[in-house]
Amino acid sequence: CNSESKALLVNKLSEAEQTGATTLLTTCTKCLAHLSCVLNEKPPLKDFQIEVQDFTVFLAEKLM
Repeated sequence: CNSESKALLVNKLSEAEQTGATTLLTTCTKCLAHLSCVLNEKPPLKDFQIEVQDFTVFLAEKLM
């Protein structure tokens, strides 16, 4: 990840948070990896209050 791609990911997470969502769902495994990478960055790029989860895993957990 370079600084430009990280900035786009931070923007995407910020936009999702602004909707009031607590979870950002995705079906794209690459997006899941990159967004999770930004959330787990040390030191944090921003204090996000949102998690990223695979859509299928989210549904499976709701069905249990």
